[in-house]
Amino acid sequence: MWCKGGPFKSGATQLSEATASLHHRGPDACNTWEQPEGGIQLGHTRLAIQDLSDSGSQPMHSNSARTIIVFNGEIYNHLELRKELPSVVWRGPSDTETLVELIEAFGVKKALLKCVGMFAFACWNCDTRTLYLARDRFGEKPLLFVRQNDLFAFASELKALRRSSLLNFEVNTQAIPEYLNLGYLSCKSSIWKGVEKVEPGCFIEVTNCSKSFSVKKMRYWSLHQSMGRTERDRSNAFADISPVDRTEQLIQQSVKSQLISEVPIGALLSGGVDSSLVTAVMQALSSENVKTFSVGFEEAGFDESAAAQAVAEFLGTDHKNYLVTASEALAVARMIATVYDEPFGDSSAIPTYLISKFASNDVSVVLTGDGADELFGGYNRYQRTIKLWNLIRNTPRHSKPLLGLALETTLIPTLETLSYILPKGKYKSNISANLFKTKALTSLIGARTIEELYVSYTSHWMIEEPPLINTPTNLGWFEPTKVNYHSCLKQITAMDIDRYLVGDILNKVDTASMANSLETRAPFLDVRLAEFGYHLSDKEKISGNESKLILKKVLRRYIPESLFDRPKMGFGIPLSGWIKGPLKEWSADLLHSTEIRDQGIFCQKSLLKLWNDHLNEVRDHSNQLWIILMFQVWLKETCSSN
Repeated sequence: MWCKGGPFKSGATQLSEATASLHHRGPDACNTWEQPEGGIQLGHTRLAIQDLSDSGSQPMHSNSARTIIVFNGEIYNHLELRKELPSVVWRGPSDTETLVELIEAFGVKKALLKCVGMFAFACWNCDTRTLYLARDRFGEKPLLFVRQNDLFAFASELKALRRSSLLNFEVNTQAIPEYLNLGYLSCKSSIWKGVEKVEPGCFIEVTNCSKSFSVKKMRYWSLHQSMGRTERDRSNAFADISPVDRTEQLIQQSVKSQLISEVPIGALLSGGVDSSLVTAVMQALSSENVKTFSVGFEEAGFDESAAAQAVAEFLGTDHKNYLVTASEALAVARMIATVYDEPFGDSSAIPTYLISKFASNDVSVVLTGDGADELFGGYNRYQRTIKLWNLIRNTPRHSKPLLGLALETTLIPTLETLSYILPKGKYKSNISANLFKTKALTSLIGARTIEELYVSYTSHWMIEEPPLINTPTNLGWFEPTKVNYHSCLKQITAMDIDRYLVGDILNKVDTASMANSLETRAPFLDVRLAEFGYHLSDKEKISGNESKLILKKVLRRYIPESLFDRPKMGFGIPLSGWIKGPLKEWSADLLHSTEIRDQGIFCQKSLLKLWNDHLNEVRDHSNQLWIILMFQVWLKETCSSN
């Protein structure tokens, strides 16, 4: 957890306090280790899943005692990897022991390439006094670090590092535009100055730890690099197997490998394609009824529990549904910002936290359907973006400014007038929706690439400027990829895998579940399945308005189509109504507070206009308002804890 340029004189107390602050991630054990002459201290909290005995305790030494590791996650193929280490005398069945011996035998990079799993670890070579930090291919497990003066510190969560009096933390206002546009921060940025995140598929080598630090970042895997290998596999080894059969085989292989556990295991079941497929395969491989969990809301249109119940009954799982009351959800809504180390504006963190808390009463591990949408083209926005891009790139260049001018000077002013003068009701809602679409088209028509279009289209401030006092351009934080995937779908899904999957989905799930001492596993992110799925052709994933075609073909082999043939809902909450109803007073207090004015970050006048337009149903600004509200709660909590 700490690496210092010189021996530690004192710091054991801070190390213990920092490690204890991660108790929720590992309630079963808490241990530390240090090598004063090497200037290294390590701390670990353990959630015991494999090898519940003391032989699985960490920090863990290799047999030679040359290598020591602190590890978070699971190596699903670790028993197979032990066959490559015939000379090792194993002390227990822990995958941590497999990993540390693998690193000592093959080196960090080769060991990482052999591992199938989710993980973040720090590994110290006692002989060379070299520190390695590594993260899994998709970023399921978090790992961050900071360098200040003669101290290099790292942890799974920033709250551990903030326990050190040797480190100073200052809010990085340059990251706020990215947060406003995305609703989260990517793995390439941080809300804290000087804090860096180990990127997915990468490892960090830190040398000269006893003097000054030399930090080198290395990539061991990328989606683009996997393209050639996947294509060779499809044309050679699997030429006699249909894509549907091969997809099913890989899903079965992944789910089976992720069932390894010495503690109770279950599945989160929403009733959608992804979670239903994981649950169906899981139940087919299990001799007992799988424990499944779902969460629902009292409000119509946000409750998927009936669909989940129907799938569970057909499969014969031991199913529990948690119907969230408004008071429970609102209590979590007010505190959820404090669970995350950075501002996090995805409101689905609320049901994610609640279902994690609910499931942790019965199991310690759950399987999820995360990653399927990004790898198999599941989001509706993919088809919409591609259709819009085809329209834009087929519009003559000289015609685009004229079209934009016509919309701005004629249609938009007319629709704006109507949206204000019409009374609340269906006609006002229809006018507001058409106004939004027209403004969106005007703002997007100048996009030069599909990546630029997709970033603008998915921004929370697509048709407005973010309410910042010093407003940068919307795309000032965006860096286009240097890879040409020769497919519109692959191009934009690669962007989501690089940013949205790791920064939003996996961050949301890991933080909310580990806050409740629950481990989540995502079978679709098994590297063998993920590489195969991503590199399938577009026509095997989407057609017209239908998505995830190949997954639906596999799922039909397990459950009737009638159980999952319905519009995609997502994991949403009735946020718009809450902000106008039970959360109205709380929201108003935050938005009208003098703190916003004193911060010098947001234009309060612009925020209050959004607020009033939302209350008056001019347009639904709930997502934008929620992003601001979560930032304010997070900032207030951060300032109070300094």
